[in-house]
Amino acid sequence: MDSISGTSNMTPFSIISQMTNNMMQRLDTNKDKGLTVDEFGGGQDVFNSIDKNTDGKVDVVELNKAALTKVLDQQTSSLISSLDQNGDKLLSADELKLSADVFSTIDKDSSGTASMQELNDAFIAKQAASQYGQTMNSTSTTGTSLSSLVSSIVA
Repeated sequence: MDSISGTSNMTPFSIISQMTNNMMQRLDTNKDKGLTVDEFGGGQDVFNSIDKNTDGKVDVVELNKAALTKVLDQQTSSLISSLDQNGDKLLSADELKLSADVFSTIDKDSSGTASMQELNDAFIAKQAASQYGQTMNSTSTTGTSLSSLVSSIVA
């Protein structure tokens, strides 16, 4: 991926958007704002997993979603690994040190635990609600740290 300078005050969304726009500009040889599997160069299976509308081209929206999903999955997996006390690969309100009221906004299926998907969804909802304006801690390539991920989910 491209090296991005000056990202300390950027949100994870804006960093990913900048990276995927740079990727699109670099790889879209026919400049039609979509990458074919040949332009993409990542293999058919990877291409198909990103090409959600199955039109045979990957656009910047699909690239953004795939990149965000990968980054969130990595961050959330690390968060779960660091806080999961019982080894179920899920997080409870106690493990997250959250009140029941706050936790219920994350635990959408009311199972008493938050899955990776629920944590990811909470993070995305928080970011969307702040309209991409919240500055995150810059301690990793995504502009987030584990503590800021939790803070972003519950803030």
